[in-house]
Amino acid sequence: PAFAAATLIMYELFQIWKEHGFKTRTIPFESIYNLVQRLGLKDAAPNYERVRRDINALVGILIEAKNAFWDNEKKAYVDKTFHLFDSLTSYHEGPEGQRPLPIASLKASEELWGSIQANALITAGFSREWFHSLSPTEQRLSLYLTKMLHSQPVHKREVTKLGAQLPLLAQSYKKVKQQLTLCAQGLLDKGYPPLASF
Repeated sequence: PAFAAATLIMYELFQIWKEHGFKTRTIPFESIYNLVQRLGLKDAAPNYERVRRDINALVGILIEAKNAFWDNEKKAYVDKTFHLFDSLTSYHEGPEGQRPLPIASLKASEELWGSIQANALITAGFSREWFHSLSPTEQRLSLYLTKMLHSQPVHKREVTKLGAQLPLLAQSYKKVKQQLTLCAQGLLDKGYPPLASF
């Protein structure tokens, strides 16, 4: 559940970044209240706390990427370990009950910003409403497939490796394959275009 919530928040943050034209490393999401509203959550203290906790978790995520970057100067693939985001900035209540200022932001890491500038990250071509209608696993698979099928008509991946990347909690090959099949069928039923010929 925590991973699913973080995926939703990450998706919303990228939508906000896209709405601002990916102009800088800073994603100006305005406030926790704004994210709560965009996520369609109730205006309640537990939801504010959950969103705040999930954003802090995003800042703490460490990515270990193997052979994921190409160094054109050295003509070699590079392994990198990095954070997606460097910092979270938000303003809280000041004196005399002042409301939080709507200028909260998240700063992308140099590596994430470099991927954006190089167009290495593909922004999904589906609506927020459609994405929010998916199950958490369908959301992750749709984002993965959008990236993979952007530049290739066919994508092959060993079942257990794909299951581990999404991640799926199933242990056996059979269970992972069942979950992936259900997930793919869910995307088909909801009209996900890249799977039209699946």
